[in-house]
Amino acid sequence: MHALGLSWTDPEGVTRSMKEWAGGAGAEVAVLSFGGGADNPPSREGEPFELWWNAGGGLRTERQGAIEVRADGMLTTFHPMVGAVEQPEDRDQRRSIPLALSARMVLEQLDFRIVESSSWQGRPAWVINGSPSPGRTWRPPPWWAFDLPGREYLFHIDKATGIVVTAEGAIEDELVAWMRIDELEVDVPIETGVFQFRSPDGTPVRTPDQRALEHLAQQGVDVSGIDARDSEQVHEALRQHHESMFAMHRKPTVEQLAQDFPVLGPPPSDAAGAVIAVTGAFSRMTELSMDGVDLPMVERGQGLGDCVRAAGERYAREALAAIEVLHIKFVSDHEAVVWYAVAVNGHRILQQMEGRSVLTDDGWLVTRATFCQLMRLAGVTCPPPEGG
Repeated sequence: MHALGLSWTDPEGVTRSMKEWAGGAGAEVAVLSFGGGADNPPSREGEPFELWWNAGGGLRTERQGAIEVRADGMLTTFHPMVGAVEQPEDRDQRRSIPLALSARMVLEQLDFRIVESSSWQGRPAWVINGSPSPGRTWRPPPWWAFDLPGREYLFHIDKATGIVVTAEGAIEDELVAWMRIDELEVDVPIETGVFQFRSPDGTPVRTPDQRALEHLAQQGVDVSGIDARDSEQVHEALRQHHESMFAMHRKPTVEQLAQDFPVLGPPPSDAAGAVIAVTGAFSRMTELSMDGVDLPMVERGQGLGDCVRAAGERYAREALAAIEVLHIKFVSDHEAVVWYAVAVNGHRILQQMEGRSVLTDDGWLVTRATFCQLMRLAGVTCPPPEGG
C-alpha cells in the first residue's frame, strides 16, 4: 500500500482532549506542546504525510521532515533536530502504527456504531462514529489520541482493507483534529529500497545507547570510559545520573514524600480553590504572553519565552508532553509543594517530579526554579532573572 494525505491538529484541542480522556474537565492533567507556539500554529490546510506498507511488515512514514522506517525487526527514526536512531522493534512500538492502519485498535477503545455504508473515491466504505466509553478513564490516554485528539469521532473506513481513509475528532461539536488520505494505492508493488533507511542529512545512524551517552555528555557527565556497545554500562550511568539529580535511591509514595515537608503556616482559606489554581498554573506553564517574550504563569517569568522556543527546536512539533499533577501539599497559605509526572506522546518518561507554586499578586504561579528544572531536562538553560 502507498498513501498520501494531510492531517491537522489544534494544539489547544489536544489539551482539552487529554483532560476528557483522563476523566473530565476537572482532571489534573496538563499538556505542553514544545513545538511552534501561538505565533506559529499548525496550518489549517493540513500537514502532508506519506506512508508505505507491505505484507512482509515493512512500514515507512514521512511527516514534517521526520521519517520512520520499520523493517526486518528494526525501527529507525529520523528528525532533523535529533538525527537518526535505530533500535529493535518491540511490541509496544508495533502498537504505535499510523492512524490510517489502526482501525481495530482505535475502535476497541471507543463505544461506536456503524452509521451507514458509503463509498470513498469509488471504494465501498463504512461510516462510523464513536466516543470514549463513559465512566472509564485513561492515564495516560491511548497513543493514537495524541494524533487524533477529540471526544466525538467520525471515521470512513475502507471495507476491503480496513484502512482509515478519513478521521475527525471533535469536542462539544468543535473540530479539533482531522486526517484524510487523498491518494491511495492498494496491492501495488513497492520497491524494497523504500524500506532501506538512508539518513537525509548524512548523519550516522545511532543506537539508543549511543544517543543516551550523548544526552549524558550534554548534562556534563564524563562518559569517556563508557562503552556504548555495553547496555549494562550505559544503563548504570543513566541510573547514577538520575539518582544524583532526583535522589531516587528509593521510591516512596508522593504522600510519604509530602510528610517530609514541615507546615510553616496556616493553609489557604479556600483550599479547594487553591488546588484548582495551582493545577491551572502548571497546565499553562509554557503559555506565552501576547508578545511571546514572557511566561505569565511562571513567577518571575519575564524573558523566558525564548526557553520554550529553544526546547521546541530540539523536538518534533508533534512531540507532546502530558503533565499529571500527582499531589499538592500547602506548607503555608502562600506556598505549595507539587509532585507531578511527565509523559511524552503517551509514554511516561519522568515520575514524581517535585516542583513549587507560590501565591503572588497575580495569583498562584509556578516558581521559576520549577520551570527551569524542566527546561534543563530538555537541554535548555534559563537566563538569569531580570534584576538578579
